[in-house]
Amino acid sequence: MLSDEILVRAKIHLFSTENSGKETAITSGYRPNHAFQKPERPNQLKSYIGEIRFDKPDFILPGESAEVNVAFLNIDEIKKYIKPGQKWFIYEGTKFFGEGEIVSI
Repeated sequence: MLSDEILVRAKIHLFSTENSGKETAITSGYRPNHAFQKPERPNQLKSYIGEIRFDKPDFILPGESAEVNVAFLNIDEIKKYIKPGQKWFIYEGTKFFGEGEIVSI
C-alpha cells in the first residue's frame, strides 16, 4: 500500500445488465467512479478515485457480487466516509451500475 491511498476491504455488487445497462465484466485494476452520496442529477456526481483489486477470481460479471480490496486516493475529503459499514455507489461515467460496502479497513 502506498501512502497516498487508503486500502479497504469491501463487498461490491454489480447490478444485472437489465437493471444497469452494463454488459461487461470488471477486472482487477478497474477504476470506476465511487460516490458516497447519490446526486439528484447525474451531472452533479461528486465522485472519488478508487481502484478495485480482486483476489480470486480476478473479475465479476454484471449481476454478481464479490469481496475485494479498494484503494481510494487518500484525500481529506474522503476520510469521513472511510469506516466499516459505509455504503457507496459505483458509476461508469454517469451510469450507476453497482454498490459497495466497506467491510474493514
